[in-house]
Amino acid sequence: MSSTQKENPPKAMALATEGFSGKKHYWEVEVGDKPEWELGVVCEEIRNTLRSSNTTNTFPKGNFLSLQFSQGEYSSTGGKDVRYCKPCGVVGVLLDQERDEISFFDVEEKCLLECFSFEISGNLYPFFSPGSDGKWLGVRPVSAKNTLPSL
Repeated sequence: MSSTQKENPPKAMALATEGFSGKKHYWEVEVGDKPEWELGVVCEEIRNTLRSSNTTNTFPKGNFLSLQFSQGEYSSTGGKDVRYCKPCGVVGVLLDQERDEISFFDVEEKCLLECFSFEISGNLYPFFSPGSDGKWLGVRPVSAKNTLPSL
């Protein structure tokens, strides 16, 4: 991830209207064969700022958590490279606010892409950025019996 990408929010972004607080939450995002995308969660303050402003804002450090795929490589919040390099079609996101962790999974291969701890309190809101190709990401319904096993 370039320094510009780390400092600026994605150009096109969908923000959730409802936030999560205090428990475990899991959702899946269909990214297909898109060449670039970013998804994760933002704190309520950042969500409100982004929703109320038409200008390009920056994400202050520590207030968003994300996984990005671009140019065939994954990176996570702060530009940390992710070793897993195979493109995946569906990303599972497990937000565990009881343990202050967020995990990203390759759903089809049932393997962990990245997991990291955070220190953000309050509601967290999912966000999705489809990249610049104009195709949107899809959020899939998830039934309890189809969720990922504990890894």
